[in-house]
Amino acid sequence: MKMSKKLLSVLMCLAMLAGVLAAGGTFAFAGDTYNVGDTLYYGSYPQTDVTATLGSTLNSIGGTWTNADYGTSVNMRYKDVNYNGEKYRGVIFDAYRAIFGKGAGGGFQQDNGYIKGNIYWFKYEPLRWRVLDPSTGFILCDTAIDSQPFNYSSSESGSYYASNYAQSDIRAWLNADFYNTAFSEAEKSKIKTTALENTSAFSSDYDSASTNDKIFLLSWDEAKNSAYGFSSDPDTLDVVKRIKGTDYAKSQGLWYCKDGPYKNYAHWNLRTPWTTIFNCIVDYSGRMLEANVVNQTDIGICPAMKIQGMTAAAGLKSIAVKTMPTKTTYNLGEALNTAGLTLTATYSDGSTKTVTSGFTCTGFSSSTMGTKTVTVTYGGKTTTFYVKVIDSSKPAVDIRNFTANTTVDYKATVTFTAEVTNPVSGAAVHWFIDGKDEGTGDTYTVTKAKKSYNVQIRYIKDGSLLAESEIETVNVKTGFFAKLAAFFRSIFGKLPKIVQGYFDAELIDR
Repeated sequence: MKMSKKLLSVLMCLAMLAGVLAAGGTFAFAGDTYNVGDTLYYGSYPQTDVTATLGSTLNSIGGTWTNADYGTSVNMRYKDVNYNGEKYRGVIFDAYRAIFGKGAGGGFQQDNGYIKGNIYWFKYEPLRWRVLDPSTGFILCDTAIDSQPFNYSSSESGSYYASNYAQSDIRAWLNADFYNTAFSEAEKSKIKTTALENTSAFSSDYDSASTNDKIFLLSWDEAKNSAYGFSSDPDTLDVVKRIKGTDYAKSQGLWYCKDGPYKNYAHWNLRTPWTTIFNCIVDYSGRMLEANVVNQTDIGICPAMKIQGMTAAAGLKSIAVKTMPTKTTYNLGEALNTAGLTLTATYSDGSTKTVTSGFTCTGFSSSTMGTKTVTVTYGGKTTTFYVKVIDSSKPAVDIRNFTANTTVDYKATVTFTAEVTNPVSGAAVHWFIDGKDEGTGDTYTVTKAKKSYNVQIRYIKDGSLLAESEIETVNVKTGFFAKLAAFFRSIFGKLPKIVQGYFDAELIDR
């Protein structure tokens, strides 16, 4: 059967794509559009430890070992080999790397399971990048791919402080060792030269000169730029800034959290100086810190760069909660759990996208009982949802899908539902509208409202108040056109009827 030209074109494109991925990353950006927070793959670097499965085979392949400049007493050597169309890096060291500066010492390689004298093998895999600004092609590697110091020396060098990024060892390493290892010549041709401001965020006394670099570290200001999807508060435990390290980084001495809520997350370097011998970092919790000694070797490296050919998708216009977290009721002292939370992101061209990660949640506290407002931030936009904090030994009552302020059409009928936690025998739900007790029951309906009103539930037994909900304000549209629309709807029996449901207000008739 004769193959159609269209099918042939598709097969050729797939073959080209397979060739690109085999080479270690994506290449073509033309025609693709990206939003802040999207991910892409570009370049490759040793990452996953394959010693257990391929070690004996790879050991038998010849090649030249290269000595890494970690200090002569460490004698860390590596070599790259190819096997079955894949690339691998072997690593062996005679002593553990020092935590500070060059030479041998009590580093974290052994803690991470890498023992001196043994050969370990790591597979080259595509590097994953997070899009920070698609309009400029600004991307950040969202994994700590190596463990390197900002500067090997913590002493002044001539007229430069040790925290001077323009003169730093990490800048040289990024634009030589990493750049030449991670990217093919074709990939290099797509990487822009970026003009960088390397000033201190704290004192001009420690400013570094501006530089023009292919690869760089984020600055303090970039790491708290909400337009890039980060929290603007450096003290926030920002989930977006939490980074995990690769196996290869761990073999180089990366420190990472071994247990607890931040298990597997690591610190990572920023290029901003703090004082003479300190640079800034992001810690394992996603919080930004000023004081890190520049010659510390156990800090992760997350390269950043700008690439050509990336097209920004339509601008983010708004976000809204699509599905609530699985957990919406908390006992006193519990931490917020956002598992299950998804957002709907709406863009300026009218398109929407479901967002499952990359957002931050702030404002929650379980130190006191009541309904709590949680603010969600994504791509510089915010929305809110509500959860409740209870004392497990006491009753609590809430309006289902409570919203502090909501707006409905003129003559809309709204049905509210009560949610009672730890119910008490003999107690009843009382509905208060504008402060007046309008009756009891699990639900209450306000029919064809012509003015705004407040709703509150009070849980009462024998005249005693056991619990009460927050007050929800329902704003009724009363303008000329709102009343005109209601007039025509009433003619056809289509006045709005709304049930404020478990998550979103549901329009059941209009």
